[in-house]
Amino acid sequence: MYEKVSERELKISEIFNIAFEIFKQNIKPIFLITLISYAFLAGVALLHSTIASDVNSWIFILSSIIFFSVSFIAPLVPAALTTIISKKTIDEEEVLLGDIMGFFKKIPKFFVTLLLYAACLFPLILPFVVAILVMAEAGTYTSLYVTILFFLVAIIYIAVSFYFLTNIVAVTDKWGFSALKESFRLVKGKWFKTFIFIILSSLFVLMFDGNLAGFGAGTFQIVVGSLISALAGGFFVTAQCVWFLNRVRSSNVERE
Repeated sequence: MYEKVSERELKISEIFNIAFEIFKQNIKPIFLITLISYAFLAGVALLHSTIASDVNSWIFILSSIIFFSVSFIAPLVPAALTTIISKKTIDEEEVLLGDIMGFFKKIPKFFVTLLLYAACLFPLILPFVVAILVMAEAGTYTSLYVTILFFLVAIIYIAVSFYFLTNIVAVTDKWGFSALKESFRLVKGKWFKTFIFIILSSLFVLMFDGNLAGFGAGTFQIVVGSLISALAGGFFVTAQCVWFLNRVRSSNVERE
């Protein structure tokens, strides 16, 4: 089954099927990585909200710095490590401790790459937010609707085009502008398919979250809900990794 990843472009249904097999084969590490990342982020967020009332305290300032740093790094961990695990599984290689530790050495490269990504989005997000605020204050105008729609489309286009940034930095030597260019190259020509893939994954996650919201608010329900969310999150991150690896290999075949 895994040889399909290298032979040709996969259908979306095949991506999810292969991701399910990889997820089953590596469910413990992927689940634990995702759960620990979620739990750590939730713990820091809870601590930050607890002391948020004293906004003049130096502890609040320190907590804010830690919270935003963790919010930046935590989502990288499952995406990057799952990419490494998925690649090793597809290549039928053993995942070594050095492979995992290599991620932490790349954190500065992740930081620089995502800062550049944010720099690409900021000039679009700022006027988008300003247009919404102006419309809320002044009323509805056709020109504002057109402006908001224009910047919204541009933001979505950039976000989808740079969808593979974390995967690229995790398993290649590319980072910074090189990673941005590589992600744009991989998505180019497959933008709508990547967009549909993101929408489907997001809808599934929202379905899980919606079902869990009605599950109850007790401690037991929260724990069970968190475990299920970690499982779902781990699976869809694995699916993203499969689509990324398939794009890398099928695009190389196309160029040859």
